[in-house]
This record gives sequence, structure tokens and C-alpha cells, in this order.
Amino acid sequence: MKKSPLIKLHRATNNLTGIINLYNQICELTECSMEDIGSKSRKQKLVFIRAAFAVLAKEQYPDLSLELIGSMMNRDHSSVTVMIQQVRDVKEKREFFFKIQKELQIKHLDYSI
Repeated sequence: MKKSPLIKLHRATNNLTGIINLYNQICELTECSMEDIGSKSRKQKLVFIRAAFAVLAKEQYPDLSLELIGSMMNRDHSSVTVMIQQVRDVKEKREFFFKIQKELQIKHLDYSI
């Protein structure tokens, strides 16, 4: 069954309101202005904030386009794609590191007995 145009419009409005609220919360939490986040600065703090916003926005509002998410940070869709992929890569590496660390600790305990 197709969704009516009004339902689609209502959902889109809720998504836009939600992503704007998310953006404002990130600005407040990080004490950075919208201008800072949208600037061309490559300061590490701002790079991390942009990546966090991109990931959270796409996870919480999967129907929103990468173009829209990027436009809120003065970035294009390909930059958003790279940000999301970099965060995923870091998560995977971190999980892999902790898995190896845990296994080595267990083996070390076995040898010390």
C-alpha cells in the first residue's frame, strides 16, 4: 500500500525537525557554533564533531539524504560518506584490538598458572 503524500510530508517534516535538534544539541554539547562546524577549519576537534554528526544523523534519520546532512555542515555528500566510513573503520579496528587484547590476556593467564 502506498503512503499518502501527507504522511510522507509529515515524516519528512519530523525528520528535518529532528536533525535540526540533533545539530543544535551537538553544538551545545561541544560548545561549537554552527559557523565553526560549517567552517573550512581542519582542527581535529571539528573534524571529530562533523563525523559524529554525520554518523548520528544517518543512523537516526536514514531517510535523509547525504546531501542534506552535508549541507548542514557546508560539506558535500561524498565528504559525508567518507566521514561515516572513517568512523566505521575506527570502530572495527577498536573492536579488533580489544578482541586480541582479551585473547592475549587469557593466554597469558593460562601460562602463568
